[in-house]
Amino acid sequence: MLVFLKMLNFVQFECNLFLEIPYSVKIWTGEGEDNGTDANVWIVIYGTKKLHTGTQYLEFAQTGDKFEPGSVKTFSFDAPDVNEVKRIKVKFSSK
Repeated sequence: MLVFLKMLNFVQFECNLFLEIPYSVKIWTGEGEDNGTDANVWIVIYGTKKLHTGTQYLEFAQTGDKFEPGSVKTFSFDAPDVNEVKRIKVKFSSK
């Protein structure tokens, strides 16, 4: 699973560690037969100075197929500004 992160309207405020900004996360699922999942998926985005977004559930607007092989899904959410993104942790339930 490939994860692409784009921060929208990036504004850096050193004095306010709890400023929330909009994030857009795009996930590409591989095209192979075994490259999809119907599991629940969460991400945590980590930045500089031990900042992180907290666990963000990637919620689907519609029910049914989630991460099907060969699909591209985009999720948007507001979360604390992590400054410069250093790593992304992806977690999922066992389905």
